[in-house]
Amino acid sequence: MAEEKKEISKVELAREAREERLAEQNKDGGKAPLKLNDKRVSYITIPVLVIVLIAALLWGSVAFGLAQKYLPAAKVGDRTYTVAEYNYVYNSIANQMANYARNYGINIVLNEVSPFAQKKGQTWAEVIKDATDKQLNRFTVAYAEAQKKGITLDEKEQKDLDGMIEKYKENLTKGAGTFSEALIATYGKGVDEDLFRRMVQEQTIAEKYTRVTPRDIKYTVPELEKKYQAAKNDYDVFDFLYATLNVKVANVEKPKYPDTSKEKDKDKLKELNEKSAKLHKEYQAKVDAATKKAADEAAALQKEAEAAIKDPDTFKAFVEKHKDILQTEQAMKPVSPNHYNRIISMIADNDLVKFLSDSKRKANDKLISHKEKSATVNLAMYLNRFRDEAKTIHAAVRIVRKNEIMRQYTLTQKLKPETKITDEHVKAAYAAAEKVLENYLQDAKTPDKMKATEIKGYQSSYLDMVDFVPSTSPFATEVATWLESAERKSGDTKVFQDKLMGMYAVTFVKRLDTPAWQSTVSYKEADKQFQHDFEVMTAKAENEVKSAWAAGLADLAPSLPKYAPNKAADNQPAAKDEKQSTATKTDAAKK
Repeated sequence: MAEEKKEISKVELAREAREERLAEQNKDGGKAPLKLNDKRVSYITIPVLVIVLIAALLWGSVAFGLAQKYLPAAKVGDRTYTVAEYNYVYNSIANQMANYARNYGINIVLNEVSPFAQKKGQTWAEVIKDATDKQLNRFTVAYAEAQKKGITLDEKEQKDLDGMIEKYKENLTKGAGTFSEALIATYGKGVDEDLFRRMVQEQTIAEKYTRVTPRDIKYTVPELEKKYQAAKNDYDVFDFLYATLNVKVANVEKPKYPDTSKEKDKDKLKELNEKSAKLHKEYQAKVDAATKKAADEAAALQKEAEAAIKDPDTFKAFVEKHKDILQTEQAMKPVSPNHYNRIISMIADNDLVKFLSDSKRKANDKLISHKEKSATVNLAMYLNRFRDEAKTIHAAVRIVRKNEIMRQYTLTQKLKPETKITDEHVKAAYAAAEKVLENYLQDAKTPDKMKATEIKGYQSSYLDMVDFVPSTSPFATEVATWLESAERKSGDTKVFQDKLMGMYAVTFVKRLDTPAWQSTVSYKEADKQFQHDFEVMTAKAENEVKSAWAAGLADLAPSLPKYAPNKAADNQPAAKDEKQSTATKTDAAKK
């Protein structure tokens, strides 16, 4: 027992000595030991656990797109855009640009220089970023102004928009997956159906504001007269004859090239490739010869036209003589002679614009143009220029696009996707659509009925042409000529075929008292004034797009590559300054 007490006392003495040493160390800046039941342990552990938990929650909310719906990415004026909203706008533009570029055989690579850049040397990422900022700037201002003016969608416009969204939803989910998954894949994290519908709704209202606001700008007749006199070339009507003759290039049959896909012998493969090259060279020579022959015939035709055309009668006779190679305007049925009353802004041929607007031009002056190696000859004869005193026309039109005509025909005829569409198919499709449109016009002869009534089986768009001026017609000559005809009376209807664009169901309503020149000047000047005022608003410093602190979370075109696959190694800069330059560009794109 005495030995045990002695042992315990030794242990106690050792512990007391150790505590004294630690106490001395603590006085000199050392750290005292923490006991397990010390409250300071809890004070440290709990905050660490909380931080870890918050970090995990934040990571999860970002990974699943929840945080993007609330965190700010950009600010324009008084409006703050969340990361999800920014994703929608940015990737809408990125997708549009990608589709546009593909039409030219270009695949977008974000860090490569864009051939469509307005600023030299801009990468695709920078081009898309600039376009996004511009879109945000203009959309924000337009939507805010629309709200101030109380502009909303009417019942018909809302119905059309809902139908468009449902159609888009259907197309986007044709493959596997839900609409929510498709939206995230297309526009980025945080973009759900509610956000998508809201953004499309707001964009449509903003577009309506830019479309209807110029109508509120009114001018007095003296003001219109002053504006007309200041820009007569823009508002005079040019009376002229015009025709395009296109010499047909002989068709050259393609050769049948040898099949090299299964050949493995190198010598035989070389022999087949040489044979293919020879056949292609011979084929190309025939094509070049046929093209040259057509160009030579066009050059001879030009000389013939120069000698034959002296006045309107000889112009018409020459066109009639060569009607087999006459190109018709916008693929419409031939209108012979091709007699036009157009203002300069409605003429696409720049050479013709210069010819007609020359102040020295006099009646029966002619323009006969043929470019070297071209099979086309353009003919024009100046007749007169004047101020358009004809009455403005009120008309209504339903437009069915060509792709819709062909879609409906393919559906009703149950054509297989691989079916090759021939001219006979197109002809039959238009004939079927024409009957439907004619029946439609029997019941819908007023603008109100045409606006409220759809064309059965066809998707179409309605256009109420309240101040229609034939000389500024966006349609081909036939429509304008029919509408301005003296015998036209209220309720007259007609269906027009345009094999390039589609079909038009047109109803003549009435002639207005306003002269055409006044309507044209008023419309164009009001549009100019609105565009000027709108540009002033968007250029204000407070409407500049400013990046917010969470902008780095945006999904910037995730489906587009940053580097071309075969250039990935080459695009890794070795030099330090090159790395910094690349980082700067990347950071700018992320913002």
